[in-house]
Amino acid sequence: EGFVVGSVSQISDRRLVTITSSSSHFCFASLTVACRLQITGSSLDAAYTVGLVDPGGTCGTTSLETGIFDQDTSTLDTNLSTAEMQVHALGTLQSDTAASYKLCLCTSGSCGSSDTADFSHDLGALSITAVAASVTFVYAGLAFDLTVQCGGTAPGGCSTAGGGRYKIA
Repeated sequence: EGFVVGSVSQISDRRLVTITSSSSHFCFASLTVACRLQITGSSLDAAYTVGLVDPGGTCGTTSLETGIFDQDTSTLDTNLSTAEMQVHALGTLQSDTAASYKLCLCTSGSCGSSDTADFSHDLGALSITAVAASVTFVYAGLAFDLTVQCGGTAPGGCSTAGGGRYKIA
């Protein structure tokens, strides 16, 4: 059966699971800071993992993207996770460029295999946001430009047409 964010679905072990987390997730394009995402729901299993596919792909049929992070599927942070909320570490990026992906959840007992069919449940979009400054050091009173790239042109990213306004505090 299907598994949609925010609904109740029956999964392979015959338990009902509800995922209520946002369908949009964001990470900053950093080569040193790990990207993490939070999933909320009920009856979440510690064996669940998350993989990435192309934003136009379909979970369960499109091949997992590899080499994006320093690990191909997520690892569960057991110190921060419960049966109602999980924190998954996707790892650190291998390239600090903006990109978009679809997040796919594996709920089968063989999540460590990276088999495409096991990652059949759509968790929504991941946008990797990059920011570039026109100067090396930013300080009060200095005029500078910031270029914000939010996942490229794929769905879920910010507009590349300009006109957006951002407040820096």
